[in-house]
Amino acid sequence: MNELKQFPIPNDWKWTTIGKIMNTYRNNVEPKDSPEELFNYLSIENIESNTGNLVKFSPTEGKKIQSAKLRFSTSDVLISKLRPYLNKVLVPDFSGISATDLIPLRPINEDIERKYVAAYLRWQKVVRYLSSRMRGEQLPRVSTGDILKISIPLPPILEQQRIAKKIDYSRNQIVQVNEELDNVLSLMRTFRRTVLLTAFQGRLIPSIKTDTTFMIKKIDGERKKLTSSEIDESPETEVSEINDFVDEISSNIPKHWSLMRLENICYKITNGGTPSTSVKNNFDPNGIPLIKVENVLSDGRVVLSEKQLRISKEAHDKQSRSKISTNDVLVNVVGPPVGKIGLVTSEMNDYNINQGLVLLRCVPSYNPKLLWYCLMSPWYYELMTRLSKGVRQLHIRKSSIAKIPIPVMPIKEQDLMVHRIVELFKTSQDVEDVVYSTKNRINSIEQSILTSAFHGKL
Repeated sequence: MNELKQFPIPNDWKWTTIGKIMNTYRNNVEPKDSPEELFNYLSIENIESNTGNLVKFSPTEGKKIQSAKLRFSTSDVLISKLRPYLNKVLVPDFSGISATDLIPLRPINEDIERKYVAAYLRWQKVVRYLSSRMRGEQLPRVSTGDILKISIPLPPILEQQRIAKKIDYSRNQIVQVNEELDNVLSLMRTFRRTVLLTAFQGRLIPSIKTDTTFMIKKIDGERKKLTSSEIDESPETEVSEINDFVDEISSNIPKHWSLMRLENICYKITNGGTPSTSVKNNFDPNGIPLIKVENVLSDGRVVLSEKQLRISKEAHDKQSRSKISTNDVLVNVVGPPVGKIGLVTSEMNDYNINQGLVLLRCVPSYNPKLLWYCLMSPWYYELMTRLSKGVRQLHIRKSSIAKIPIPVMPIKEQDLMVHRIVELFKTSQDVEDVVYSTKNRINSIEQSILTSAFHGKL
């Protein structure tokens, strides 16, 4: 019995199943047999979730396509069996070949409008049903049989076409609104970059024109009293990219500021590691989180993932030098991407980090949030890009990080600047919250339209 329960529909409609109105077939093709031919090859990544829009698509040479694929045509609907909760359904307007997890469904006759069927397959009620039928852990799929068993309310062909047109029109309107909202989000990202750039040009708050000689001596004295920085031993004494950067930044900061290297501002600069996987006791699903590159987000937050890697207390204690503390600044030095900057919150105190991150711990006289904002600013993001080396895997040396010059200003000016940045970032976050809330309401409107459509009330 189909678990997708039927509901009341108009008298001239009927209940049927996808398998009774759509044929599925496997017309295999081996692209590598025609290595120079350009194929209209679609992978699951080329279909946008929920909308069914085509993204990042271009023809592909046969020699670049691995394994056999399925042919599809402009008569078909493509639906992904893999991770059905991603809701990937496409109505192609060209013929081509697809990944084997994209199943071509073709109407059995001209009384079936494929756009109507595709819209139904994108309806969240159907998506939830398919998601409940998934099997597998790493690559969860539904069977073709489960797709074919889906119940579908079927109106006469002219009504199918009318409904499909109204759904398309509504979706186009929603897409336009979403594009405008995305533009607002883009403006907020630009706003935050501008705030940081302005801040570290000394134009965000009134300057406190005090000689920083005292601050330099105070910072240097604090660092010497605390644990010495843990910095790679390296024959490299100069970093040309940093020397060029010093010349650039020196002319763009207030004259009463100074520049100090991170190795002089931080009393701890170190990276972590990943315990050996050959030692079973090194890992514990209930143990201490090992923070990795992917835990550091582009907006500066550090968050745990659903499948967070965790290490045992014993392994954690062996890596005591890379235990993190509240207000430590983390730099992503392995990528791509490189240069993401994170700030450790109190909830993450005494976690650990792996080799892809460098930990920076400031002396008391330098505000760690100021350092966090500074390294996230456009100037420093560009510097991180210049410092990265490698081809397939980019990396930045810890010794190079240590030599990065940072603006030094009076403590009161540091605190005022952080306070002002926090205020402006909160304003942008408030705007973003409204935008995301609006987008969620719009998406719920789209689902309401689909619900009305398939109940015969559109």
